[in-house]
Amino acid sequence: MNQERRLLTTVKVVALALVIVSASVEAYAALSSTSLSRFSLYPYSTASYNTTSYSPQANYSLYVTADNCAIEVLPSADNTLHATLQASNSFFLKSFANIEVTERAGVFTFDMITPQWIGTDASAFVYIPGNLPAHIISVVTQNGALTVDAPNHINSITLETANGKVNLQGDILNNVTMQTTNGNLYVSSTSFYNVIANTVNGNVETHFGDRISSGSLSMTTTNGNLEFYVNAASNLTITASTVNGEVSITGLTYTANQFTSRQFVGTVNSGGATINLTTVNGDIRLVGS
Repeated sequence: MNQERRLLTTVKVVALALVIVSASVEAYAALSSTSLSRFSLYPYSTASYNTTSYSPQANYSLYVTADNCAIEVLPSADNTLHATLQASNSFFLKSFANIEVTERAGVFTFDMITPQWIGTDASAFVYIPGNLPAHIISVVTQNGALTVDAPNHINSITLETANGKVNLQGDILNNVTMQTTNGNLYVSSTSFYNVIANTVNGNVETHFGDRISSGSLSMTTTNGNLEFYVNAASNLTITASTVNGEVSITGLTYTANQFTSRQFVGTVNSGGATINLTTVNGDIRLVGS
C-alpha cells in the first residue's frame, strides 16, 4: 500500500513538473520566435533567400550581424521588416548559407551566415519601416561594406565593419557610432545630434545641410583625410588637429583661439555644436556652404 502511494505521489510530481515546463515553454515562445532558413550554393552558382515580412511595433530594436558580407539597409516599400541574402560560390564544392531571424519582445536579430572560404561573395539587403520610431539599429559585419539609408526617429545607430567602407545617409541623425578599420566613412544628412565616426586607414567625410547649433561630432582617423562640410550659418565650437598634414577653412566666418597649419581651435559664428577632428597622417578641410 505504501509503495502504491509513493508511486502515485511520484506520478503527480512528474505531471506537475511537465505542466510547469510546458507553461514555461509556452511563455518563452510568446516572447521569442526563431526562423532559420538554409539554402544551397552549388559550385559556380548564385542563390538568394527572402525572409518573412515582420511588422514591428514602435520603438523596436534591430540587430544585423554577418561575416564576409556587404550589408545595405534600405526603407521598405510596405513598411515591414524583412531581408534578402544573396551569395555567390566560385568554389568547386557545394556550400550553404543561412539567414536566422530571432524575434523577442520587440527585438529583431538577423544573422547572416555565409561560407567563410575564398571565392564566396555575399550581400544582404535589410528593409526597415520608414514610418516607425526605432530604439536601436545596429549593423555589424566583417570584410564587407555597410550602406545605410536611415529613416528619421531612430534613437541610436551603430555601424561597424572591419575591412570595408561605411556610407550613412538620413535626414536627422541621433546618437550615431560608425567604425571601420580599413575603409572610408561617409555621412550625408541635414542635421545631427551626436555622431562619432572612427577609422584607422581611411578618409572621413561628412555633409550637413541645415544650420547646426547644438550636438556633437567626432571624426578621427590615423591614416587619412577629414572633410567636414556644413551650412555656413551654423554655430560651431571646433578643435581640429593633424600631425602630418594641413588644416584649412573655407567659406566659414570664424574666430580662432589658435590657428596654425596643423591645428585650429576656435568658433564659427557664435559657437555652439562641438566639433572634434583628429588625424595623424592626413589633411583636414572645413568647408562652409
